[in-house]
Amino acid sequence: MKEKITTDKKSLNKVLKRTNELTDRVRDLINHHRIQNHIMKSLGSWHQVCSSLNVIGDTVLGIEAYLKKRKIDPWVDGYLLLYGLLQLLFVQQDSIEHLSFSCDVHYSIDPALEKIREIRNDAIGHPTNRGRKQGKRTFIQVSRPTINKESFEYLRWYEDDREMENEHVSTLKIIKLQVKLINIQLESIIEHLTNQELEHRMKYRKTRLIDLFDDSFDYWITGLTREASGVNCRGDGVYCVEKVISALSKYREALLEREEIRVESYEKNEHLDFALDMLKGHFSRTSPEQLDARLAYILAKFISWQIDFVKESAEQVDEEYASNKIEGI
Repeated sequence: MKEKITTDKKSLNKVLKRTNELTDRVRDLINHHRIQNHIMKSLGSWHQVCSSLNVIGDTVLGIEAYLKKRKIDPWVDGYLLLYGLLQLLFVQQDSIEHLSFSCDVHYSIDPALEKIREIRNDAIGHPTNRGRKQGKRTFIQVSRPTINKESFEYLRWYEDDREMENEHVSTLKIIKLQVKLINIQLESIIEHLTNQELEHRMKYRKTRLIDLFDDSFDYWITGLTREASGVNCRGDGVYCVEKVISALSKYREALLEREEIRVESYEKNEHLDFALDMLKGHFSRTSPEQLDARLAYILAKFISWQIDFVKESAEQVDEEYASNKIEGI
């Protein structure tokens, strides 16, 4: 038994509201840095995702505007509204297909959506030479007096045949049916993107980034400040700098493997690397001019402060990977 489709104002508004909620969730997901980076490996895919989401939202606005009309006059605005609505539904289908494709989600058009496309093509797409049906060319026209907010009819003639067919279309039913199916596909996209992110986290969940900065690392950081101050020196300044550089290199490699490099960290990394290079040259006596002891100490303190930031970032990433919640969702 086919599901009965109700077309009251409340139920129609409910499914349209759900579409907006789902598209908002997709937007949140694609703006998660790693999902975004994955899609943007093909810039065209990113543009198509953005375009498709915008168009789905636009078509919802168009449908809502149609539904707000209290009455449609077939002799005044009937054709404009009918042509516009059917084109909205057609474009909305294209948008969900293209959104699915760009997000690597399988999409197979539902027979009900295929039927709605046929109605659009019959009534307003190619009515004057629709192509062949039952082996014959067909010619179609919308019956003007039948156009109203709830439904309309169109007539089909076959070549070499005086008989005609009458097609009745419940406009509100095809709106409701299509939007429900669009929502189902949006849910599939959300599920795919969410699972993709959670599977990535599970892969690295047991390998914590903060563990790269153990007690020995803290000793090397303390050593930098000690050697730079010139008090209780042990002569291991170069060794400490090299150990810190090595640990940072492993940390950055781990971030790259996890696709966790974020734009806001670049400038801080550049400043930290510069300070380490300057201090290494100072300790190894390879700089053309030796640093003033006070400047060396300031550099060591700066490095220590920046390392605190790095460790804080590592802990934040570890917390994210330990969670099944995706930010913004």
